[in-house]
Formats: sequence, C-alpha cells, structure tokens
Amino acid sequence: MKKIVIVTCEEDTHADFFAEHFNESGIDFFRLNTDRIHDKYHISHDNFRTVITNVYNEKSIDLDRVSSIWWRRPTSVYLQSPQIEENLFADRETKSTIRGLLLGIDTHWVSHPDNIDRAERKIDQLRRAHRMGFNVPRTVITNRKSDVIDFINSVKKRIIYKTLCGPSINDLSYFRRMGFKIDQPDLLTTQTTILTKDIINQMESVQNAPILVQEYIEKDYELRVTVIGNDVFSCRIDSQSDPETMIDWRNYQVEIPHSIYYIPEDLADLCRKFVKSYKLNYSALDIIKSTDGKYYFVENNPNGQFLWVECHCPEIGMTPAMTNLLLNHQH
Repeated sequence: MKKIVIVTCEEDTHADFFAEHFNESGIDFFRLNTDRIHDKYHISHDNFRTVITNVYNEKSIDLDRVSSIWWRRPTSVYLQSPQIEENLFADRETKSTIRGLLLGIDTHWVSHPDNIDRAERKIDQLRRAHRMGFNVPRTVITNRKSDVIDFINSVKKRIIYKTLCGPSINDLSYFRRMGFKIDQPDLLTTQTTILTKDIINQMESVQNAPILVQEYIEKDYELRVTVIGNDVFSCRIDSQSDPETMIDWRNYQVEIPHSIYYIPEDLADLCRKFVKSYKLNYSALDIIKSTDGKYYFVENNPNGQFLWVECHCPEIGMTPAMTNLLLNHQH
C-alpha cells in the first residue's frame, strides 16, 4: 500500500494535527522530521531502492511506494555539536540527501519544493500578479535613499516598507539549540512599517541592501485567500478594528474579528490561475479590500499556514480539502 509522506520538522503544529487526523481516519502516512534525521531515522539507499525508517516507532517508507508528498516545513538538522562547522556541514549534507532522494520521485506533490522556491520570490509575485490582472500597489525597489524620497514625494500618500524575503531578521534559535552562547533574542522580525521622511533620513544602510516600498492602500478589511487544489477558501480579517493591526494584522497579541468571506467568482478564478501558474497545488494569498471597493494583491505564501483560519472559522472545511488533495490527488 502506498503512503502519504509529510516532510516537516519536530515542531510543526500542522503536521501534529494531521498526524492525529490521519491516525483517527486510518490513513497510512509517514512523517519525516528533517531536523532529527541523524538520531530518529535510518536511511538505507541500496541499488537505487530507498527505505527510510523511524527508529523510535519502527514505521518505514519505501520511496517506491509513495502516493503523495506534502512538503510542509523541513528545517535544519538538529545536531548537538560544539563545533559550528560540524553543524553546518551536517545540515548541508542532510539537505542534499533529502532533496536528492525525494525530488526526483514522480508523485503527487503539495507542492514540489522547486515550485515553492520560485513562488516565494516577492518581486516575481508582484510582476506576475500585475500581468495576470490583479490590482497591485505601486511599488519601488531600490538601494538608493534618494529614490525612496522621490517616491514619497510623487505618490502623495502614505508609503510602507516591507521586507523582500520574509519578516525574520535573525533566526538564531537553531544555533542556540546547538549550545552556542549568543547574546541576542532568538528572533527579530520587522513588520510592515509606514515610512516618513524622518525615518528615511536615518536609513543610511539602504545602500547595503535593496528596499521594497509601496504606496499604502487604505483598507476596509483584509483577506486570506487559501487555494487547496481547485478549492478556494477566503477569510475576512477585520484588521481596521484595532489600532495595533491597522498597518500589519500579524500582531498575534491582539484579537481581531475573523469570518468566512465569499469572494467574487472572477477573483477566485484569478487566484486559482495565479497559484497554478507556479505549478503549485496549495498556496495562501494576502489581499486587501480597499476603502474604494477594489481588491489588491499583497503577496503569495506558497507554503503558508492555514489552521489558524480554521481555528477562527471552524466550519470553513479546509482540513477535508487538504486531506482529499493528499489522498485522492484532487487538483
């Protein structure tokens, strides 16, 4: 019998939830936590036949018997070595092994990591969304402070700064777990920020790394649109109900209303086409409904979280859709 493979890490609430759900439903699966490859799994690759065994529960997977692969959240290997070079070498070799063994498998992917990597590039997302017909905020990417000031002067409205590769600045938790003493917080993040001339005048380091700035879209509310196969699920996020979430709703210390939202069919179809253009079977899009009634594309999250939506809207039905996608390849 073929199995679903979940490629993830030890600390993944989505994988935990679906492991319990699959067990209760009698669905055969194998969970591969990439951060514990060295001490929880045995890899045997002999004459192009590969078997991976979890040495704790003795469950195994023959890679010739894979029905689908969910590339959920693989992370760096958890090797407790006092030498940073040894940790980095082990992590590099492990990633190369896992990708080498799995990526060539002709099976159903949710989604293939090469496609995920391509779909995570924000500049391409914005260009593609604009080309396909989404409204997209006017955007400037530059490493010159003068360009940013010129943009502020020309747009005549508020301007926001966003990172190009995700909000995390220094995820040092991996090295701290390895035993290294680092006198900094585990994780620094930067949220979407309103820029002023005063802030720009202090940003002498702009030349060291390109910056993405956009016109600020005045919001009525925001949407999280999740595409699972051909199914489109939308959650309304009333970010304007609290001052702490007006600019960036990702302030998880604040409770704001969430509700199921039915987007127009032409917008749902555009979201499907956008996701399929990257050859993805799953993705989560952030969209703004502006105060003048327009929908604006913000960004695409090709491996974004979705259980938090179900926590706010239990009747939305995303778990059955993901189960069906993995089990029956409905896409």
